[in-house]
Amino acid sequence: MGFGLTLAEGKTLIAQLQSAICQDQIQAAARFDRICRGCGTQRPHHDTRTRTVQSLFGKIVVDAPRFRACRCGLRHDPKLNRLDALIPGRTTAEFDNIAAELGARHSFRDAAHILDLFVPAKTRHNHATVRSRLAAVSDQIAARDQKLPHRLARSTGEPPSVFIDGTFVRALPFYQTRHFEVVMGRIDAKGQRSRHFAPMPHVSAARCDTVRAVLRSQGWLPKQSITVFSDGDFSLVEIVRRASHVPLTHILDWFHVSMRIQHLRQCCGSLVGSNQSGEVEFRFLSEDMNGLRSALWCGRMRLARTYLHSTKRQLSQIAGREYSRAVTRKVQRLTRMVEEFDNYLDINQSAMPNYAERSCAGLPVSSSRAKSIANFLVNRRMNKRRQMRWSPNGAQRVLQARVAVVDGRLINGRLAIAA
Repeated sequence: MGFGLTLAEGKTLIAQLQSAICQDQIQAAARFDRICRGCGTQRPHHDTRTRTVQSLFGKIVVDAPRFRACRCGLRHDPKLNRLDALIPGRTTAEFDNIAAELGARHSFRDAAHILDLFVPAKTRHNHATVRSRLAAVSDQIAARDQKLPHRLARSTGEPPSVFIDGTFVRALPFYQTRHFEVVMGRIDAKGQRSRHFAPMPHVSAARCDTVRAVLRSQGWLPKQSITVFSDGDFSLVEIVRRASHVPLTHILDWFHVSMRIQHLRQCCGSLVGSNQSGEVEFRFLSEDMNGLRSALWCGRMRLARTYLHSTKRQLSQIAGREYSRAVTRKVQRLTRMVEEFDNYLDINQSAMPNYAERSCAGLPVSSSRAKSIANFLVNRRMNKRRQMRWSPNGAQRVLQARVAVVDGRLINGRLAIAA
């Protein structure tokens, strides 16, 4: 003997209890709808039809009556029909939202299997049904985010911070490209919960419109400044600029700068251990790379240029000497990397502030928040664990549902508004 109810017994008990409660609700709503709004008399009974609705506790089969127009001639307002409000479709809103959240977190087949385990049903749930529920909920999310008036009174007056990054999703085999670029990011504003966005290309809403809607939901006001953190891709910054139409404060991600310097240091370190006659000069190159990183961290761009020019001068002297073929290739590679990093500083010089000062003040210095959300939104669901191929609309709907989940707008089966 087992202790308490089994899962099957619990499903049967809940299904019977729900059927009785729902039928009582239908009868109460029918008594209200039958009263004419004009004369107060009862409308004639037309017929009674059986309605089947899927909920989280199984399928509900209820008898829903229908009534004719009143003899007084007043036309009944369909907006006041409580029966239609109770039974708007073949599924409840809570079931749709739970199925959408499961489909956003897991594959569609895994989500259907989870529903089979806990939701009473005579037949097994289908992965195509989960996909259709997710599509319906995602369309509701997109419509609300673009259509609802946002409450501008929530603005704190401080500029929001936009952390933006991009990644790729594999396209369907018959599509004209192999990959789609997904732009995703996170918007932080003081006193507000973080909001995320992940628009896909080739869909109805433009990327800049999606970013603008999220900015407004965070209390951003037109003509208010915005701080953008990116890896240096100006196309990402341009999306935010088109969404806001204001001058932006662009800050280059310190992680990318540090990784570029790290590659230079590793190349210099391989030369130090080469046991060649110029090993002392190679050590000086490694020390210059350490000084270059410290100068950029403290925002001393002129000192960083000095270290780079010193490195170039030493490399030009080393290049004229005879070394082994492996060392010569490493010197040529290091020279090419130094030239590329010098051009990188020329392009992004205006986006490199005093990182040490910002870090001491508790301000962000990298776009790591965007990279972490890229790992959750896209890579876990679409790239790493499940090598799937997507259409633009299909990927857009899954991303919209995952964004709603991570924002906390799809909790307990209820969809919260954007603002």
